[in-house]
Amino acid sequence: MKKTISTLLLPVCLCTVAVAQQQITAVARAKDAFLITRLAATLHVQPRALNEVLSNDLYNSVLETLDDQRMIFTSEDMRRLEPFRYTLHQQIAKQQTAFLTTLVSLYNTRIRQADTMVTGICSKPFHLGTPELLGAAEDTSYPAGAAAMRAKLYKIIKLAVLNDIAGKLTDNGVGGAANVQHQGDSLEAVVRKKTAAFFHRNLLRYATTPHGLTDAIGNIYCKSLANCYDPHTEYFPVSEKENFDSELGQKRYRFGFQLKESENGDVSIDALMPGSPAFRSGMLNVGDKLVTLQWQGEQPVDIEQAGATEISSLLSSSNHDQLYLTVKKTDGSLRKVPLVKEIVTDDADEDADKVKNFLLKGQKNIGYILLPAFYTSWGNDPNDQSGGCANDVTKAIIKLKKDKLDGLILDLRFNGGGSLQEAVALAGIFINAGPVLQLCGRDTTAIVTLRDVNRGTVYDGPLMILVNGYSASASEILAGTLQDYHRAVIAGSDTYGKATSQVVWPLDTVAIRSNNPRVAQTASYLKVTGERLYRITGEAAQFTGVIPDIALPDVSDYSNEKEKNEPFALHSKAIAPNKYYRPYPALPLAAMQQKANTLFTKYPYFTAVKNYGTYLQQDKEENDVQLTLADALKRRQQLRDLQKTLSTDKVVGESLFTVETVSFDAAKIKADALSQEMNEIARKYVATDPYIHFAFALMSE
Repeated sequence: MKKTISTLLLPVCLCTVAVAQQQITAVARAKDAFLITRLAATLHVQPRALNEVLSNDLYNSVLETLDDQRMIFTSEDMRRLEPFRYTLHQQIAKQQTAFLTTLVSLYNTRIRQADTMVTGICSKPFHLGTPELLGAAEDTSYPAGAAAMRAKLYKIIKLAVLNDIAGKLTDNGVGGAANVQHQGDSLEAVVRKKTAAFFHRNLLRYATTPHGLTDAIGNIYCKSLANCYDPHTEYFPVSEKENFDSELGQKRYRFGFQLKESENGDVSIDALMPGSPAFRSGMLNVGDKLVTLQWQGEQPVDIEQAGATEISSLLSSSNHDQLYLTVKKTDGSLRKVPLVKEIVTDDADEDADKVKNFLLKGQKNIGYILLPAFYTSWGNDPNDQSGGCANDVTKAIIKLKKDKLDGLILDLRFNGGGSLQEAVALAGIFINAGPVLQLCGRDTTAIVTLRDVNRGTVYDGPLMILVNGYSASASEILAGTLQDYHRAVIAGSDTYGKATSQVVWPLDTVAIRSNNPRVAQTASYLKVTGERLYRITGEAAQFTGVIPDIALPDVSDYSNEKEKNEPFALHSKAIAPNKYYRPYPALPLAAMQQKANTLFTKYPYFTAVKNYGTYLQQDKEENDVQLTLADALKRRQQLRDLQKTLSTDKVVGESLFTVETVSFDAAKIKADALSQEMNEIARKYVATDPYIHFAFALMSE
């Protein structure tokens, strides 16, 4: 009898422990939220009052993150949460957890309910030809109750199934109404199963994180609060802080395997890194298919139907927790492998590939350098920049100059920035000493100037910089500086518009009192915006971006992914220009613009970009959606037709140049088969890129 009572009591005890742990986590996140406001009040360049306005912004942001499709919470849930809308500032000030615990409880109930609904919905075939409508009003509002919630989930899932089938049929070129319907019906079961698995994972993604649902929603709460100050003030749990450091440097936590996704959607291990945890396990091999992943103490997540991108996102959830990875071997057997990430330092060969360069040989010899990020070595010596991107670009230019350059193209498209110091150092490669950048905090009269103190240049010839709407931060510093000095022609589209700097602080009262971000290490951090960045002319790229000298249409012109589209983006007023700023003689921009106007007629690609952009803008509008295969195919075919016009191998026409490997690197690349393959892929990309062709044509004049 005693044994029976003990057995009955065990689940109760475990439940009590789980509830207690959730409350401890909620208290910790409430404290973090309080410290975020303390740190922001002290250090943020434009702090906000802790009041009802901030509370409303935070409330909306949290709910948008958790349920952006409004398919989880019901209107009744919203009535229960509404009292918190204008009182969260009081919760934060008193480090209270009522909102968090209520939110977690509601969310947990609803995702379990929705997960069960998905199973029921996907247990039966969808009738692909039956007319049904997902109305715009229905799509953007919370369901009234469980029945409305299921009806909405049904329509959203059916739309996902239709879009997937339409994509497959369009890719395969299936024609004829009868044949389309037959092929669609034959694909329905497979696609429905895959879609169901995706919705199951998506609904439970926060509940299956390494530290549970309360921690995940607590992190969202703190992240949303930080973002209410500006888009670049961010809350970091410790793993995310480490990942942020690794983006700028070269040390990364890794399991040590690469993934490959086959044409039928299976994801398998493509390569193992020697010496890595995956390699040393002795249990993994190239070709193993991924089945489930399970963080220690959490439920396993079925990833058999997930894509490589989604799996990579799941694997990035933690750097320190143990993972159990279940794989299917080539003989069909399953193997459960325990793994923990370790720091892996990139080798010299990988570093060398970060700055790709070619010689474009045509009417003139033009060097081409692609810089994907402003990285730094992050070594022990903060003054040692030998492993950073400025040093790597210098090496690339020196190699290119051996082939007698007539000009240089530096490609900063899609470069989201990175190290501010590297941007300043890189500007110094092209100018003969002088101010590069101005910074100031809340006091706009206390201006700090960053300078290139080294006289002389590495390259002083004709220079063109390619940018687009994804060129941000350090990219904008470099492009803006060289534009102000009349040192380079900037070509492309308006850049992202981020001209602020951040410092990562531990969420710790000692750090706040001592005003020293390195005084403590904690379990969570805040990357806080402390300064605005200004060009040496006194203008700022913040919000507006760098406006190119030669405007080239780009898909990013039509996106809502720029700084000005962020709800809490900062504005910057101009300050006085730097008094030591001395620009070079003006460049012949009017003549170049006239030449560009003539060239546009030879590049139908740019007209295609405008047409595609118009489609993207229309697609963002909230409209009723017809839920039939015929309508899905029509939408898909329209998109595919527009995308075909953007195929770069058809828009360049007669090539103006050949793309050649720099003579200095040719022998080394030739000696390695993998290097040859990667180099050929990059060479073909450069040879068919219309923006590079356009830049080459302009520089050849």
